[in-house]
Amino acid sequence: RLNKEPELLRDDRERIQRELEETAFKNYKAFVAAAECIEKVGNGLEQIGNDLSSIQGRVPVIEQQSSEYEATLAGHLREQKQTKLLASNAAQVQEILDVTQLMETCIKHGSYDETLDLEAFVNKLTVLHPNVGIVRSLEREAKDLSKRMQSQLFSRLKANLQLPECLRIVGYLRRMGNFTEHGLREEYLECRDFWFQQLVDDLPRHDHYAFIKRLTDFHRVHLFDIIMQYRAIFSSKDSAGGGRKGAGGATQEENYRYADLLHVWSARRVDSYLKLLAKSLPFIHEGANLSSVLEHCMYCGLSLGRIGLDFRCLLVPIFQEAVRSLFRGSVKRAMKTCELML
Repeated sequence: RLNKEPELLRDDRERIQRELEETAFKNYKAFVAAAECIEKVGNGLEQIGNDLSSIQGRVPVIEQQSSEYEATLAGHLREQKQTKLLASNAAQVQEILDVTQLMETCIKHGSYDETLDLEAFVNKLTVLHPNVGIVRSLEREAKDLSKRMQSQLFSRLKANLQLPECLRIVGYLRRMGNFTEHGLREEYLECRDFWFQQLVDDLPRHDHYAFIKRLTDFHRVHLFDIIMQYRAIFSSKDSAGGGRKGAGGATQEENYRYADLLHVWSARRVDSYLKLLAKSLPFIHEGANLSSVLEHCMYCGLSLGRIGLDFRCLLVPIFQEAVRSLFRGSVKRAMKTCELML
């Protein structure tokens, strides 16, 4: 048995070899396909490795672009949120945008209280939202309209107004806060002076007697009204003691300065009146007319004396010169008449 074992092993080896050859022959295509598959897998793995390296190199760029996209998307989301919020509050936003248009309409119709309320609303919006472009635009438009309203108020002061209307206009100007107290008083007197001067300039001057009469009446009535209105509008009681404040919040020094403003204007108006009187009197050639004018002017001075503008003493030299001139003219005419008669 042991002697036959090497031969049996050899036979088995040959049999196994033949089976392997038969198997290889029968499955040749499978082996070839497997080899090709292995080759392709190897090439594929190599390509995958190259692709992975390429992708790895592009990762930072992709991350950067992703961050940019994320930021852009966040911006769009914020805009979308703001758009939705704007849509839900469209009515309120429209009301805010129409504020300046409403202010303009109020100014045209003289509704100044409503205009000032709307301006205060715009100022409040500016304080609450100083960095919003629309609010800044509304503020600029509101300031322009405020200037227009101020100009309109000053134009109204250049007309014949009663005390209540003057009080309302000055009240509006004070609420606007564009002038100091002294500046407001100057502007007021300037506007009233413009109106008064227009009245004087429009007087017909072909008849000097009638001109002086009407000029004197204008000063007696309108100058008196302007000064009384000024004192009623800008009244301030002097308090005892230097530097202490009176009822209007002004010190005695300020009250004196404001009083000087009225006194200077009043003196200028009286001086202008006296100059016009001195220019017109030489054209009056009748003694009765001159006497009537003197009586009229004296009555005007007496009337204005109630407000501290008694200028009757200043009339004396003017009428003295007029009487001298009238007397000299009468004497010359009498002498010529005598010469002709002789």
